[in-house]
Order: sequence, then structure tokens, then C-alpha cells
Amino acid sequence: MYFLERTRAPAFAETGDPGFFESPGVALHIDFYTDFAYHSIMANGRVLVIDDEASIRELLCDFLSSEAIACSNVATLAQALELLKDNSFNLVLLDRNLDAIRGEQIIPRIRRIHPGIPVVIMTGDHQFNENSLKHVAADGILHKPFKFDEFMQLVGKFVESE
Repeated sequence: MYFLERTRAPAFAETGDPGFFESPGVALHIDFYTDFAYHSIMANGRVLVIDDEASIRELLCDFLSSEAIACSNVATLAQALELLKDNSFNLVLLDRNLDAIRGEQIIPRIRRIHPGIPVVIMTGDHQFNENSLKHVAADGILHKPFKFDEFMQLVGKFVESE
């Protein structure tokens, strides 16, 4: 069973829906259920989360860690590029609105360091869709708020079990 430990994400407030939490400008829906299929899909792997909201970074890393996926998280482009120089990852989860720069502007810099690394854009802008991905060279899109099962299914496409 998956659960959110409220003490790990104090910026989130319960909204009445037992699986829906939000913080200023961010909302996240979490499905609570037992599903061992994720355990067979996910084993090992490394994911880099780049998001300027600490609560989102920590929550996503908690989810990934619960599935035996190593997770590093950073708040800025400079931190991300430094971490990418010294480490390898199976996937980058990139906030589209990172500080004053668009996530899609960062992708070429990430790919110069790690050619071919999958990059998934996370955004609350529902006008940004699959057609938009073709123009920004991203490998996937995750719309906020997203459900836990959608998140894990998308990660599973890029982080395969060994």
C-alpha cells in the first residue's frame, strides 16, 4: 500500500479528497491502493528530478525510493548540470517552469552531457501536449496534478528492471 507521510511534506494541505493534496500553486492526486505489478516493473535505476518546488521534489523521490529507484533532486539548472556531469541517470523529470527558464530550453544542455537520456516535462499547462513534445525534443509529458499510477507508469517506460 502506498501512503503519503504528512510529516515528510508539511507544505501540503489535505483538501477533503483522501488522495488529493496541494501546496501553493501545486496540486497532486495520489491513488491509495495495493498493486504489486509496479514492483515487477520497477527495480533499480536512477532518476533526476529538477523542480524549483522542494515539496514536489521530495514527494517524487519518496515515490521512486519506495519502488527501489534511486532518486536525486535539484532546484536549479546549475545544480542539475553539475550533478549530470558526475552521475548517470536513466531518466530526467524536468519542471517546465524552472525559475526564469522554460524546461524545454534546458533539454539541449542536458543532452550535451548525456546524449539520448530520456527527459519528461512536468507541467500544469494543459495546452502543452503531445504535439508540443515534438518541438522541444522531450520524451514524455506529465501534467500536474497527476495520479500516482500515471506517474509510476510513465517512469516505468524509461526505467526498466534489470
